[in-house]
Amino acid sequence: MGILLIDYDKTVDVNVHDTYYVMQAYVMNLFSTVVFLVIGIVYWSFGKMKIELNPILTKLHTIITIVFVVLLIVIPEISKLFFDGFYYGINAILFVLGLIIIVTQFIFIANILRGIFLKLKNI
Repeated sequence: MGILLIDYDKTVDVNVHDTYYVMQAYVMNLFSTVVFLVIGIVYWSFGKMKIELNPILTKLHTIITIVFVVLLIVIPEISKLFFDGFYYGINAILFVLGLIIIVTQFIFIANILRGIFLKLKNI
């Protein structure tokens, strides 16, 4: 996801209730890269084991995850460009984006369980 393109000194500031989180943009980028690597390895290994996954759920999960992770990384940078300082309404947007990413992973889990169930049913 462009680890080399991220400036090491940039940070993402998120205020959740009474807690203020500051994360380096590089750490967020590295985390998203690891998440995509794990998801890719799982999809690849299921293909090698001849366990058929639902292609619609696979595409839906992949597209939603990629789009919302990119938005989660890009929106704080865009908000810093257009708003002087940090726009506090961005916290709600980042929270919703993170929530959508987490909920989308349930599609991934459901697709995997469906594939395993169908494989065991055909044995």
